[in-house]
Amino acid sequence: MMASASSATRHTYSTMLAEHGNDVKVVQELMRHAKLSTTMEIYTHPRMEKKREAQSKVVDVLFGRQRLQEVVA
Repeated sequence: MMASASSATRHTYSTMLAEHGNDVKVVQELMRHAKLSTTMEIYTHPRMEKKREAQSKVVDVLFGRQRLQEVVA
């Protein structure tokens, strides 16, 4: 079943708020959800590049690699 445009917009809004470092409680309140679980489990979705970045960090730690940003900084 396809989500309505309004529902899709709410999913995008919640995801973008979370991705830009906003506190999860702030996202919850802006979404007007009574429960944090509704916000985080239903409306907020990790983007593929964020998942790849997180996985890459773990692999780098496991294999003792320095990340490019750490070398430059």
